[in-house]
Amino acid sequence: MYYSELDRQIIHEGFVAQLMKDYTKIGYKILNNHEFDLVLKNGEKILAIEVVIVGKKKDISLSRIEKLRKLAKNKGYNFSVEYCRTEKTTEIKFEGLEQIIQQYFEDELPSEFDELSTHTSIESVDDVSLTKLSIHDDRSIEAAGIASICLHLQWGSEGDLGRDDGAEASETVTIKFDAYLLGDFTIDDFNFEII
Repeated sequence: MYYSELDRQIIHEGFVAQLMKDYTKIGYKILNNHEFDLVLKNGEKILAIEVVIVGKKKDISLSRIEKLRKLAKNKGYNFSVEYCRTEKTTEIKFEGLEQIIQQYFEDELPSEFDELSTHTSIESVDDVSLTKLSIHDDRSIEAAGIASICLHLQWGSEGDLGRDDGAEASETVTIKFDAYLLGDFTIDDFNFEII
C-alpha cells in the first residue's frame, strides 16, 4: 500500500483501521490492548500486529520489533509485522525476480533471518518493487529495489512441536536490496538491509 508523504500518525491510524476492517471481515474479533497496534482473536488463535511505516525514514527499530515478538510469545500470541509504504515508486517489472531471490535465500539463508528462530525458512518473496534495472552488453543485470520476505519461524524440533514444547510463527520483513545477476539469471552478488 502506498501513500504520499502525509502526517505519519494519520497514515498509521488509517492503516490500523484498514487492518481492523480486513481482519473482522474474515472472522477475527478485536481485543483491547495497550502493547501492540492491534490484537485480534479468531477461535483459539490470537494475533498481535505491529504496524511499521516504511518511507524515507524508518518508523521503528528492529530491537523494538524483537521485544514485541518476545512479548507476544510470552502471552501465547502469534506475532506479525505489517508494513505500510509511504513513498511512491516507479513500476519496473522483472518477471520471475521473486523466485530468483527466494531461491538465493533458500540456498544461502542470511544470518539476519537465521537467528530469528532455531529453524527459519523462506516461505515466499513478494511485492518486489524495483528502483533500478540495468541490462549490460554481456547480458548481466543490475537490479535494486524493495521486497517483502515472508519467513517461517520455528522454535524447537518437529518432535518438540508435536509435544507442544515448540512454537511456530510467520514474519514478513521488508528489505532494500542491490543484486547483480549473470546472463543465466543466477545471482552473482546480493546485498540487502532490513528496513
